[in-house]
Amino acid sequence: MPPAIEAESLEIRYGASRPVRDLSLRVEWGSVYALLGRNGAGKSTLVRCLLGQRRASRGTARLLGRDSWRHRCRIMAEVGVLPETPQLPPRLTLAQLFLLRRSLGGWDDEEAEARRRALELPSDVPVGKLARSEEAPPW
Repeated sequence: MPPAIEAESLEIRYGASRPVRDLSLRVEWGSVYALLGRNGAGKSTLVRCLLGQRRASRGTARLLGRDSWRHRCRIMAEVGVLPETPQLPPRLTLAQLFLLRRSLGGWDDEEAEARRRALELPSDVPVGKLARSEEAPPW
C-alpha cells in the first residue's frame, strides 16, 4: 500500500524564492504527523502542493496514493481542510454560499443549517462582514 503522504525531491518556487527545496517525506496511513517550522518555512506551500492547489516546480507530490496535481479534483473530494484564514467570497452571504456549495453535490442542507444555528451566524450577512470569534466552535 502506498503511503498516505509522499513527497520526493520536491521543490516549489515562487519566482526566485524557493520555500520548499529538495524535500522528501513519507507518512504512512494511520500515522500522526506534525509539520512544524517558523513563518515562511514553506509549511502552507507544501500543504497546497499536496492538495494540488500549487504545482511542484520539481519532484513529485502524492496524497492518498495519487499524484497531487493530476488528481487534485478527486483528492479534494476526499480530504477535509480547514485553513487558518478561509478564502470565502466576502460579498456572498451564508445562504448564497450554501446554495453554491449545494450545486457541487455531496452537501447536507440540514447539517449545514444546524451548524449555522449552533454558531449563531446570520444567513443574510455577507461573510466578509462577520466577526471572527476567538472562542472554540461548539463541535
